[in-house]
Formats: sequence, structure tokens, C-alpha cells
Amino acid sequence: MKILSLFAAFLLLASPAWARPPSKITAQYDQSKGVLMLDIYHLSRDNVKEYIKRVEISKNGGSPVVKRPRQQINPNVQYVDISLKAEKGDVLTITAESSLGGELTQELEITEELLKAEIQPRQAPRRAVSTHPADKSKLKAAVPRRDSDVVTAAVPKDPDKYSSPHPADASKLRPAVPRGSDVMKPAVNPEVSTSAHPADKSKYKPANAGYNR
Repeated sequence: MKILSLFAAFLLLASPAWARPPSKITAQYDQSKGVLMLDIYHLSRDNVKEYIKRVEISKNGGSPVVKRPRQQINPNVQYVDISLKAEKGDVLTITAESSLGGELTQELEITEELLKAEIQPRQAPRRAVSTHPADKSKLKAAVPRRDSDVVTAAVPKDPDKYSSPHPADASKLRPAVPRGSDVMKPAVNPEVSTSAHPADKSKYKPANAGYNR
């Protein structure tokens, strides 16, 4: 029991080190659509395992609206849109919780400036940048840097020096003749018939002979 208690205490002390809570929350409000657009700044090393798993918003201390994202596409920001009717003077309490632990709570007052502000486009997720030029004519040929990278041909460059076992003059080719045990012998003497059918065709029996109906 003592060992289990020590292990549980270690987990409680170590869990804050593993947690990566959000750093800040910014918001835009589209009054025409009634949508609150949240940008929750949260560093993620794995967009499937490390993301903002729960966002809770309550207006003026009322019942909260909960949103549960499944992943974080942008490694720096979690984008969350929530349908919410708000007016000037409303106070929103926003709580964002990380999937690995840790949360952040901020209050947002719906001001006239926020209602009239122009909606700004969000930052697109970072993508890998190709190191190859768009113009293929600018591509350089791959040149080996060391002598060991050069592949040496296994055949001589002069075709006259090829050591083929076949003579160049086709007239000197000899036919393949079997030797010794390779000679095939006929299995039967063609002059002696060993057929099971009689030589006299008049002695043939009909195919249904001996068949009792």
C-alpha cells in the first residue's frame, strides 16, 4: 500500500509537467450570423493526441455551451466556432481545456467595437515547403561527390573483347547430340502391336454390350 501511495503521489506531482494549457484566447464575433469565432493559442506536437478537447462558454453566468473538438489542425492555434446570440454589454466566460491536461479561463465583454470589427481571415495551417524549383529546367543533374559513388561497369567498353562461349560464326555451331544415358529409346517396338483392341474390326462389340437394363 505504501508503494502504491508513493506512485500515486508521483503521478499527481508529474502531471502538471506533462500538461500544456492554452496560452491565450482571442475572439471575433460575426453579428450577422450569430457566430463567435475563437482562436485558442495552444502548442500541439501531435494534432490527434494533443489538442483542445473541450471549450465551454457561458453568457452572463447562464448555462454553458460546450464544444468538443476532435483534433487540432494548426499546430499553434485551435479554431473553434460556436453559434451564440450576444448583444452589447454581454459578458462571456470562456474556458478551454487541453487533452493532456491544463486549462485557461478568460472573460470577454461584447463591446461595440467588437460588434463592428471586420472579420479577419484566419491563419492557414503550416505546410511543407518543397525545395525543388517550380521550373524543371533549373533542376541540376545528380553528380556523385566521391569516387566511391561512381558505379563501374562490369563489362568491357570494347564489344570485341566480350568472351561469349558461342562462336561468332553461326556455321560453326554443332547440333545438340544426346550422349550416353541422354539418348531416348522407344518404349515399345513399333512393329509389334500391343493394342488391347482386336486387329479384326468385325470382332468389335457394341459399346453397350454387357449392360443389363
